[in-house]
Amino acid sequence: MIKRCLICGKEFTFYPCYERLGRGKYCSRKCCGKAQRTAEKRKCLFCGKEFNAFQSQIKLGLAKYCSIKCYNLSRTGTMRECPVCHKEFYSYRSDERYHRGRCCSWKCHKEWARGKNHWNWQGGKSFEPYSLDWTGTLKRSIRERDHYACQLCGKPQVNIALDIHHIDYDKKNCNPNNLVALCHRCHTKTGRNRDYWIKYFSS
Repeated sequence: MIKRCLICGKEFTFYPCYERLGRGKYCSRKCCGKAQRTAEKRKCLFCGKEFNAFQSQIKLGLAKYCSIKCYNLSRTGTMRECPVCHKEFYSYRSDERYHRGRCCSWKCHKEWARGKNHWNWQGGKSFEPYSLDWTGTLKRSIRERDHYACQLCGKPQVNIALDIHHIDYDKKNCNPNNLVALCHRCHTKTGRNRDYWIKYFSS
């Protein structure tokens, strides 16, 4: 069977079985090598840099990144822009999985995670004023009623006064039945899963 070489244009003979195997395109190994070395301009999917991709790489689906470094980085993370200082930085996928990697540094993260961006933002409740009944005398009476011990872990009051926690999280509700003495560690713990802690202290 006679066919024309795709590189040099020379006619050559080849067996029909070669065509079934995807061969029979070039007249010699030299022309086949030239075809494999023919490069195309591609853009790196990670850094955007243009690079030459050979036909053998394109056929195997490997012509996506300009270097091994960009290939490895693309598998582990992405480039991001810091919302605070607008600096570009590399963010790993593990950070994104645990809701980190939004900012380029811990300093920028503390600046960003304020107000509405904080995970425990409750619409500005912490800025609401307490009622007039919220006095030192009331706090001391609650601590005395609870025998100067944390009502969650049982830790006694020693040098630092126990915190007074509002069971329904309403600052203006200073009814003694709505107040309970907690150590600082347990009081911080009640900031999460509020529905659970309301049921816990109400039962």
